[in-house]
Amino acid sequence: LVRQVQGFLKRCLKNCNLHCSFLFRNTVSNTSFRRLLPLASLAFFIKLLGAIVGLTVSFYITRLLGAKDAGIYFLALSLMTFPVALCSLGLNNTVLKLISAYMEDQKFAQINAIFNKSTSWVILASLTFTVIICYFSSFIARNIFNKPELDAVLVAISFSLIFTCTFNLHGHAIQALRKIKLA
Repeated sequence: LVRQVQGFLKRCLKNCNLHCSFLFRNTVSNTSFRRLLPLASLAFFIKLLGAIVGLTVSFYITRLLGAKDAGIYFLALSLMTFPVALCSLGLNNTVLKLISAYMEDQKFAQINAIFNKSTSWVILASLTFTVIICYFSSFIARNIFNKPELDAVLVAISFSLIFTCTFNLHGHAIQALRKIKLA
């Protein structure tokens, strides 16, 4: 019985190697894939490094502030994910798609127009939401979460909204220009 299982596993591995080598042989010979693989690997490791740095920062914030204050900070940070999504106005993926399409045709005037107009709209939306959050921060802190100490943190963190939204938008635009190392 053991020999039958070993024989079956050997046949499976042999078949798998044949199929996998066929798939990868055709893919790896493709020059665009060979060009993309190191850039995608670099982007992966940069994202991994960012996740490690974020985890480390979270660890030190918790250690320095204590459980209660760190909880307030992380609550405010979590609350800001919703306005970031709203302030992007869905333009991140739109910019990625349009700029990459115009990049193939080398239409730099249209690329600049899309980039400038989308940046303007995102900054306007971010400024608007920053003012709204600052105005309603005490209402949100006291009436919704029943945490008056959240008020000042919401005001302070709302000013990051402009930078976060434009950073995300510009990252997508740089990615559309095929400058993956910069994105």
